[in-house]
Order: sequence, then structure tokens, then C-alpha cells
Amino acid sequence: MTKLDKYIKEELKISYYTRYMDDFVLIVESKERAKKSLEKIKNFLDEKLKLELNSKTAYFKQNQGINYCGFRIWKTHKLLREQSKNKMKRKLKNFQKLYKKGKIELPYITACINSWKGHAKHANSYNLVNKLLNDFVLSK
Repeated sequence: MTKLDKYIKEELKISYYTRYMDDFVLIVESKERAKKSLEKIKNFLDEKLKLELNSKTAYFKQNQGINYCGFRIWKTHKLLREQSKNKMKRKLKNFQKLYKKGKIELPYITACINSWKGHAKHANSYNLVNKLLNDFVLSK
């Protein structure tokens, strides 16, 4: 897939491109450019890599942001999806209850929080992470 990355960045000159495994997102200035780029990418995949895209390909307006890998992505910034924030809030509350009852250990809680922080650091989420974790208190 590195060949595809290079093709999109260097040949098609698409600045806003990201890929995780076999999923990718392009942000371009118009639907027409998106359609032309998609056609070129399909041809490249078929001719050079003997691959084809699945039917999940879709177009979205830039101002809506794009849901991708747990984030909402715009050209200018990236935020955590609401679902991710709400899930972590629920987990923190549950951690407090389980810890108080002695049903969960601190190293497990720490590992879960650090994992989520690792994901969150890829977004514009500094204030969100600090607020959630500053409100989080464990007591037995």
C-alpha cells in the first residue's frame, strides 16, 4: 500500500490524505476533483497492485467532517467522535464503582486510560482529556 500512498501524494498531489490499513480518506476542494481522483486511484490499484475498492466508497462535504478511525476529520483539525468521548466517560464512572468494590485493580485502570489517551492525542483533545481525567477520582 506504500505505492498507493506515494501515488496519491506525489502523482495526484493530494495534500490531505490519510490511510489506516486498507481504509483511506482524501480531502479535496470539490466533488469533481474527488471523482476524478477516485477514478485514477481505481485504475492505479487495478493496473499496479491488482486490487479493487469495495462498495463503501462515499463522498462527504468538507464542512461536515469525516468519521474515520474514531475521529471526526476536517481539513483544518481532527476531533474525537462523540461516541468515543461518551464511552470513556461511562468507563471512568464504571472504574470508580468497580474499584470501590475491589473488583478491579489500579494497573488495569491505568492501562485503559493510557490507551485512550494515546488515541486521543492524535486529535485536538488536550482540554477534553484534562477535564475528564481531572474529574476522575478513585477511592475505596
